[in-house]
Amino acid sequence: MHRGCRCCGPTCCGPVREQALRCLHLPLLRTDLLRACQRAGLEVPSLERDIHRLGPDASAVGLTFDDGPHPRVTAWILDLLDRYHAHATFFLVGKQVDQYPELTAEIAARGHELACHSYTHRDLRGFEQLEIERELVRTRAAIRRACGVCVTKFRPPGGHYDQNVRSAAALWGFTTVFWDCNICDYTTDDPNKVASGLLHDISPGSIVLLHNGEDITQEVLPLLLPELQKKGLALTSLTGADGEGR
Repeated sequence: MHRGCRCCGPTCCGPVREQALRCLHLPLLRTDLLRACQRAGLEVPSLERDIHRLGPDASAVGLTFDDGPHPRVTAWILDLLDRYHAHATFFLVGKQVDQYPELTAEIAARGHELACHSYTHRDLRGFEQLEIERELVRTRAAIRRACGVCVTKFRPPGGHYDQNVRSAAALWGFTTVFWDCNICDYTTDDPNKVASGLLHDISPGSIVLLHNGEDITQEVLPLLLPELQKKGLALTSLTGADGEGR
């Protein structure tokens, strides 16, 4: 029988503690050990890690989709990826996960990687670190509830970050993922020109930022995938790609 903590009584901490335990994952054990070494004054590698491209030996392209799950777009993306035997990493918004847990589970069931894109999709710069941690942990817990997966990659909304964002991500065992090719970099509404620009810029090891929502991704993706395959590039999730990332 749960006795509760001394300060909160018999019922207050139980659900919170259980949710926190469900968020734990093996990489966090290493994080805890490294932080303990830091507190003891021992020299250890930095806990903070960013990825902008795949590893230098990668022969693949890392496809990433931000902002979902989306009630209409997600299923369409999944079907298109299946058609080209492609895999991707989906950076999910926690509140969307809570609203559409069945779509979150479907992404995982189709063999794609899940990752964190914060809970509310706010610009996290300037927030207290505790609030940023709350955004990350709530999203990790939401994804865990939806499909049993504990995520370890994070992309800050809009790519906006400061030292508090970096520190919060590191504290909870996240690797922060950016990109080197972004569908939003092309100032045109012409899908053919956007696809052409991406094809010019994408190279082996690229991480490509696309969207799982209402934007030009739906028009560009059917143009992009077959051309990338013609170039002999494997289309993978970040975990499924060759190389460690840098």
